[in-house]
Amino acid sequence: MKTLNKIALLVLLFTSGTTIAQFTFYRDNDGDGWGGSSSISSSYPPPGYVANNLDCNDNNSSIGKATTWYRDADGDGLGNPNVSTTSCSRPNGYVSNDDDLDDSDGNINDTGPWYFYYDNDGDGYGTGTNTFYGSYPPPGYVDRDGDCNDNNVNVNPGRTEICGDGIDNNCNGQTDENNPVSPPLPTTSSADFCGSLTITRADPPSGVTYYWQTGVLGTSTANSAKTRTFTSGYQQYIYLRARNNQGCWGPPAVYIQYTVPQPPAQPGTVTVTNNCAATVLTRPNPPSGVTYYWQTSATGTNTSNSSPSVTRTSGTVYYLRAKKNNVNCWGQARTVNYTVDPAPRWYVDNDGDGYGGNSSITSCSQPSGYVNNNHDLDDNDPSITDVRPWYRDADGDQYGTSSNVIYQTYPSSGYVDRAGDCNDNNSSVNPGAMEICGDGLDNDCNGQVDENNPATPPAPSVNGTCGSTTITRADPPPGVTYYWQTGMTGESTANDDKTRTFTTGYLSNIYLRALNSDGCWSDNTSQATFSVPQPGDAPPTPTIDTSVCGQVTLTRPDPDVLRTYYWQSEPDGTSTDDSSKTITLTSGNVYYLRSKPNNGPCWSDYAQVNYTINQGSVWYLDADGDGHAVPGSATNGCSSPGTGYVNTSIPD
Repeated sequence: MKTLNKIALLVLLFTSGTTIAQFTFYRDNDGDGWGGSSSISSSYPPPGYVANNLDCNDNNSSIGKATTWYRDADGDGLGNPNVSTTSCSRPNGYVSNDDDLDDSDGNINDTGPWYFYYDNDGDGYGTGTNTFYGSYPPPGYVDRDGDCNDNNVNVNPGRTEICGDGIDNNCNGQTDENNPVSPPLPTTSSADFCGSLTITRADPPSGVTYYWQTGVLGTSTANSAKTRTFTSGYQQYIYLRARNNQGCWGPPAVYIQYTVPQPPAQPGTVTVTNNCAATVLTRPNPPSGVTYYWQTSATGTNTSNSSPSVTRTSGTVYYLRAKKNNVNCWGQARTVNYTVDPAPRWYVDNDGDGYGGNSSITSCSQPSGYVNNNHDLDDNDPSITDVRPWYRDADGDQYGTSSNVIYQTYPSSGYVDRAGDCNDNNSSVNPGAMEICGDGLDNDCNGQVDENNPATPPAPSVNGTCGSTTITRADPPPGVTYYWQTGMTGESTANDDKTRTFTTGYLSNIYLRALNSDGCWSDNTSQATFSVPQPGDAPPTPTIDTSVCGQVTLTRPDPDVLRTYYWQSEPDGTSTDDSSKTITLTSGNVYYLRSKPNNGPCWSDYAQVNYTINQGSVWYLDADGDGHAVPGSATNGCSSPGTGYVNTSIPD
């Protein structure tokens, strides 16, 4: 393109009459665009000539102009851009590129340079103590340093810290920094310092759990409760250690020593001294720091009486309980069982015969005019002393009858001092005998016969459905069983089911009787009368009346007084809407009648009524009034459709 521009300029100069300048052009023998040493002067380049003489070999088109070569002093194959020469052949110690960044150091070429670090353990990280500075690493060197243990492939800055191994795995200058810190010391509290101690831990930070341990290096995850409560223990230790959600345990557990404060010991034995009409209870002396208090119950906490002894004039039991003086801590009560010896009873001896009457008082010493017996039969007559009534005991059961009595000091043969026998001819009957159920006797002479017999069961309930009746009994009281019977005096123990179900029966009776654990039957039975509802027969077929055109009238027979007949539109219908004597229908061809008891749920089978409604006469159109019908004009109707219709079908 440059050559063409020059030719155009020369042509322009020539045609314009301007003086044409002369230029030197060089022969290009091999046609590669580069000239040799042979040249001519001309105002424009002749064919085969070019404007340069840079060809290193003008007879070889593959060899062009001279090349710029760059000094490679360090022999690394890269030249120094600041030291160059132009030559048709490469001078010794020169290269064709100028990429060397430092031509005095063979380790530095066209990249970097960088420091490389020797990686002894092959984990991709070296140490700063053995480095190489250059563009590319020698074998065994890497471009990352920071390895704090180049003999352990598991230790370098790219590793994750492994908790609990005692190694700085990630070379950050810290060992096991992922481990959680120790928990704060737990706190203790004791309710009234009495038999219980609660140890409470703090709340751990997020991602950490505090676990109770039995030793400083414990790793149990069994218990992370907020509190631990102890009811015993003297100078015991409990430990608490932290564990994070990565499974790392913290330092050895923190611990506290505890002793559970115990309540005072139960008081010692109380001395019981029985006096007349009063019993004295004397306590032992309590230990230091403890007071004994008398109580009316084993759990009493009354502090009103701590005296050494108490006097009891009634009751049979009292309690002594210990309490610590400085806290509200009570020990187990000592139970004191005792009796109060009553004061003797003394009877007034009005007649001074040494025998008392019925009037008496109690006193620990004998009052004047009183004696210790009440045997005097008449305390106003000194001639009558302790003569008493004796009752005839004919059957030898140690009970006599008041109808046969003698009065004397000592009994005669066959007499006893107890009356009340209601049958002195039967030794099994007396006030001391047990009532025998079912024998019809007043065995214990209390005026009642067989009062131990169980009560008659409540009447069973009756619930009937169509074809089935269920009879249900009540639940008996403890010690009693209700048995179903077939008669009023039955004693069968074959069936004590809660319910009985029957599928047949009309005004039938079933009975229920009670039997107690002593083998005694109730005096009477309860009774249930039942009937099992049955479907019954279908009603007689209703009569059909089609005498009225366009309708049909169905008339049912009359049922007995126990049943009602109901009209139904379906054979299994159960509607009770229509029980009228007759029903009039204007459509359809079948209807049904069913029976149902007035007081029962059972529907009978159905009586089916098939019918045809009277549709009236056939009418024919006689349009011309000649008495002959138009063919195909027939229509049905209970009356003439109108003028011009006849009811004969003579063709017109």
